[in-house]
Amino acid sequence: MEDISLHILDLAENSYNAGAGRIDIVLVKDELLETLEVEIIDNGRGMDEEALRGCIDPFYTTQKKGFGLGIGFFMQSAHESEGEFDISSRLGEGTRIWAKFRLNHMDCKPIGDLAETITTLLFSRQGVDIRLKLINGDYRYEFDSLAIKKEIEPAPINNISVIKLIKEDIKEGQRGFSKG
Repeated sequence: MEDISLHILDLAENSYNAGAGRIDIVLVKDELLETLEVEIIDNGRGMDEEALRGCIDPFYTTQKKGFGLGIGFFMQSAHESEGEFDISSRLGEGTRIWAKFRLNHMDCKPIGDLAETITTLLFSRQGVDIRLKLINGDYRYEFDSLAIKKEIEPAPINNISVIKLIKEDIKEGQRGFSKG
């Protein structure tokens, strides 16, 4: 993965495939410590102990085809920047994935295009609500697709005009987040 937003896209796809109806994506940047924390929480099926242990192995998967590379690659990216990684899950309740990246490390991947990631998910995955929070010191940005859906009813959230507006709003939020 070339950037963190692509990891987020992959992990959110995992959440969707696990039956999540809600995915929370939280990024917390600490300018003083030069760290970025990324947390993805879903209310999907969750994993049992065996799946939780196996999910970081690139050759373990519960899918009928492919490999379970996403979580392991996310962990690897965090560790490459001398960061940290944690995952927890409960069957029937969902999964939480967290990583800390050292922003000043030469192997830390850039954040990437969060607006593209979120709008791709909204356009292609109608059955899931996504909440994005960006926190950098006193700066706070929040996007909640459920609130948007209620505002624009009866228009669908994947309407191209709505997606364009959402993309611009998230881009503006990410610019503020980057400035802190």
